[in-house]
Amino acid sequence: MPTGTINEMEELQQKINELLEQKKFFEIKGLINDLHPADVAELMTFFDRDNQVILFRLLKKDMAIGVFEQLDFEHQENLLNSFTDDKVSEILNVMSPDDRTELFDELPAKVVKKLLFLLNPDQRKMASILLGYRENSAGRIMNPGYIDLKEHYTIDQALERIRKLSPPEDMIYTAYVTDYQRHLIGTVTLRDLVLSPPEKTMNDIMDTDIIFVTTDDD
Repeated sequence: MPTGTINEMEELQQKINELLEQKKFFEIKGLINDLHPADVAELMTFFDRDNQVILFRLLKKDMAIGVFEQLDFEHQENLLNSFTDDKVSEILNVMSPDDRTELFDELPAKVVKKLLFLLNPDQRKMASILLGYRENSAGRIMNPGYIDLKEHYTIDQALERIRKLSPPEDMIYTAYVTDYQRHLIGTVTLRDLVLSPPEKTMNDIMDTDIIFVTTDDD
């Protein structure tokens, strides 16, 4: 959801229009990369297709992915059609799996088949698994990535594992505690880990009141 007001967005659009006319791309790059991804996505909808591509190419890699995931399907498709296969591959391989599946669901099967071959083997396997679930099921829209911790881990051991995994931002706030058979037995938040004494274990701090669905649930 955009964070700027309508007036702020209009003023920003006008400023960027002026900079585009003057071809001051370095100034535009500094301006848009300091914004929230949702604001950049909203801003891009005010420009024609050619200028949308210019703005997108001026974004830093992490910002570009965040912006792309915020765009509606029509604008995502326009950008994909404007890029080389290498650029499309770069975007698709770092999108969150659930957002990527949602995009694929809007595209013709022939196009999806082509895009799947632009994914690296691990991401292609993950995408194929999600697309294999029934439409509108939990499995179809889930993000299969997660942080798993064992119940005997201390706070320090848990934080060290999270550092080693280097998870993306949308995965870092909640971790899942599993037993030796990999059954889910609880959850812990990043706040729990930061504020708890280092000698505490996951068994001491985890929340066992778990709400879950199966992959076939609607």
